[in-house]
Amino acid sequence: MSTSNYFSSGAQPKRKNIFISYRVKDTSAEAGRLADSLKQHFYEDQIFMDIDKIEPGIDFTKAISKSLECCDVMLAIIGNNWTGKKADGSYRIKDPNDWVRLEIATALERNIRVVPLLVEGADLPSAETLPEELHPLLHRQAYEVSNKRWKYDTENIAAFLEKSIGIPRRNTQAHIAKPASSSIGNFVKWGLAGLGALFVILVIVYAIQDANNNKTTPVDPTETKQHITNSNTNNPVNNNNPPPTNTTNMSNANIDGIWDDAN
Repeated sequence: MSTSNYFSSGAQPKRKNIFISYRVKDTSAEAGRLADSLKQHFYEDQIFMDIDKIEPGIDFTKAISKSLECCDVMLAIIGNNWTGKKADGSYRIKDPNDWVRLEIATALERNIRVVPLLVEGADLPSAETLPEELHPLLHRQAYEVSNKRWKYDTENIAAFLEKSIGIPRRNTQAHIAKPASSSIGNFVKWGLAGLGALFVILVIVYAIQDANNNKTTPVDPTETKQHITNSNTNNPVNNNNPPPTNTTNMSNANIDGIWDDAN
């Protein structure tokens, strides 16, 4: 959301906001990257950084003052050419009409939290290169943002903005770093759930197979009656005199393997 649209619409912010201050010819790339990183955590309309896009004819001193009225923290991005050193040895930061100077001076005057963010390996400038109204900036704790650990550094900045400034996150579940144990725990949890589901499936399959094996074919009553009729004889069985068994007289066996006929 550009500053010009903000002022023309007359909208009033409903949440705490962040003001990103930077010098276009020094750290415009880092400022855009920082804004994109912060938009992963906060609402887009909470971040202001488009003062350089003020429409022609608008008093930029009033525009800066108006935008700072609704901001709770200023992130001042400082690179190696933040002071705007010129070929003649003078510094743009000492120009009373310099936008960067006006932004930071206004924030300091209103007791807005100003956080110097050092990029490109830059250091805080010396007091000799700054106008007197910006000297309090040198007493503010700076935070270094490295390209090598950009994600880690910007997530720490987001955590600071949430906890110390009270700026609510867009996603309340977001946090600095997700513990590795959480991923492992989720893996174990889903693994156990999968094993449990597999066990239930195996039990169901086994029960179905067991039920199929225990099924008996219905017997036709007519076949049963016929079987009983065919097996019924008129000769009663005398249990006291069982029928003789056919036994072989081993005494008549020839040891040479030839059997004699019975006498």
